[in-house]
Amino acid sequence: MDQPLRELTPEELNAFDEDGVVAARGLFPDDWIQRMAAAVDRVVSNPTPFGRAVSIEDRGFAGDLFLWKLDDDFRDWVYDSPAALVAQQILRSRRVRHFYDQLFVKPSGCHVTSSAGTSARSGSPSTR
Repeated sequence: MDQPLRELTPEELNAFDEDGVVAARGLFPDDWIQRMAAAVDRVVSNPTPFGRAVSIEDRGFAGDLFLWKLDDDFRDWVYDSPAALVAQQILRSRRVRHFYDQLFVKPSGCHVTSSAGTSARSGSPSTR
């Protein structure tokens, strides 16, 4: 498993505790960022049956789920990327388990709300 490029700061941990979300930049190596950006683009262009059911193409919203079971890049993200170690730190846990994944892709100006409703605040990849 790859290591994060840095640890979360006390300020980032406090922001997560207070707000339930934090923009923590510089945690993942560029090769992971580039790989997953390409994987997201590929999935949006070729959605799974789940993705076709949850996306709203005419409004610019794309979504998909259970990608770790269907796509090698998403599976590798779960098992090999620094994501689990980051989750352990932010949750202050010795162990984390992947249970579910859901992808939300909302271009700037998309007015479809997601259940999280925080993508613009969190600095998630969907806001790059």
